[in-house]
Amino acid sequence: MRRLHALGLPVPMPVAARYQRSGLAYTADLLTCLIPDATPLAVLLADDGSGQDNTLESVARSIAAMHARQVWHADLNAHNILVDREGRAWLIDFDRAREHVESPVQLAGNLHRLLRSLRKLLPPQRLADVEAVWPRFIDSYRRALATT
Repeated sequence: MRRLHALGLPVPMPVAARYQRSGLAYTADLLTCLIPDATPLAVLLADDGSGQDNTLESVARSIAAMHARQVWHADLNAHNILVDREGRAWLIDFDRAREHVESPVQLAGNLHRLLRSLRKLLPPQRLADVEAVWPRFIDSYRRALATT
């Protein structure tokens, strides 16, 4: 996280970390700086969908910035994307993320995982709204990736 933050990626600044191994299992804890007035993407889209296009554009840019640096997120879902009051999308929960992932198929898997989580979490009307703009989301992601 410290490297990702130093690269200017949309991740909160880490403050402290702990890793404990117990046999084959482990626990890991990460303390990061607070992102003021941030709301999970799942909550924003489920509530009323207002500002959905701008929000999804910001999410697309944040994911593209991460992918441009060849970072793969193991669990990119609607709870692991926070949107602050300025509309900037922040990515969290990098405990199993990997760097130096060059496979476009593997990176695109993040986008599929995000859509699956939205399908699982959103009420039917909000899901229909998101699926209607999903092609624009993918276009925004591709444009941002090409310019990063």
